[in-house]
Amino acid sequence: MRRNIYILLVSLVVMTFPLVASAQTSASQCGVAPAALGAGPASQLSGLSGPAFDQVYARGMYQQHADIAALGSLAVARSSSPDIRNLAGHIRNEQLDLNRKLASWYSGQNLTVNNDRYNRIIAGLNCSNGMAFSVAWAQAIIPLLQQSGQASDLAQTQAANPPLRNQAKIVSRSAFNETKALQQWLQTGYTGRGSYNPYYYGGYGPYYSPYYSPFYGGYYGPYYGSGGGFSLGFGFYGH
Repeated sequence: MRRNIYILLVSLVVMTFPLVASAQTSASQCGVAPAALGAGPASQLSGLSGPAFDQVYARGMYQQHADIAALGSLAVARSSSPDIRNLAGHIRNEQLDLNRKLASWYSGQNLTVNNDRYNRIIAGLNCSNGMAFSVAWAQAIIPLLQQSGQASDLAQTQAANPPLRNQAKIVSRSAFNETKALQQWLQTGYTGRGSYNPYYYGGYGPYYSPYYSPFYGGYYGPYYGSGGGFSLGFGFYGH
């Protein structure tokens, strides 16, 4: 009798193992591979300065902003997290506005968008839903924001066009703060421990009370006052 039970248990293990292995393989294939994200605009800027830098930077950042904006729209539509939907909508609008400015400054530079990278990224996101999608989305967009920050850090010192340098400062600070907020959300925001509305207090804002900027020809935030706050709920605190 014991021998028959043993044989039955072994048979069940043998039958179950392929199912478990299959599920693990499927899970490991879900998500965005680092190679799908590319190297970002900064990789194209080595050794450039002045107007040549501006042209390559504008083209690279136009593509970067477009990809991030499209991913923002995707999260607004699909994320189950109100915090992520709010942040994604903010990021999308911010990136679209940045591209409107680039298009107005460099209307003759043939600024175009290629969807190849975006398609690679969403291919890795389409296998997840609900909170799993929100997590995978945050993990994918953080490196893109960091790429924007790296390129904009270069532009602050190497760009020849003053409005472009000014925009680069905004991109750098926004990318930094949004990255920090997403990292905090990944650590604590989806664990079910109550409502999550993180504050990120860095050396600078953003403080989103609109201000007049001659570089932008109108009212435009964020204003980066020292000691400002940042939250995924996008209440705008301090300056």
